[in-house]
Amino acid sequence: MPNELTPIAKLAFDGVRKLFGDKWQSQLATHLEMSRGHVNNMGTGARALPDDTAKRIAEVLLSEAERRRKDADAATKIAKKIIEKLGGK
Repeated sequence: MPNELTPIAKLAFDGVRKLFGDKWQSQLATHLEMSRGHVNNMGTGARALPDDTAKRIAEVLLSEAERRRKDADAATKIAKKIIEKLGGK
């Protein structure tokens, strides 16, 4: 039976789920260079989330959020150019 997640683990995995969606386990496993099963066990509370891993998760969240922000900014600029070239239609 899984243990209850600590407040830090809950925050970390809530953030990961929000960022990566349904594929959160495999995405996070890739970033952390761990097995998907190990990530799943930490995410369900079957294994404790060590502080150093929680910090690595926070770093993944920050870097991925920044990367996505840049991609969103680039997409916004492209969309505005399209609208401009269409005469604002």
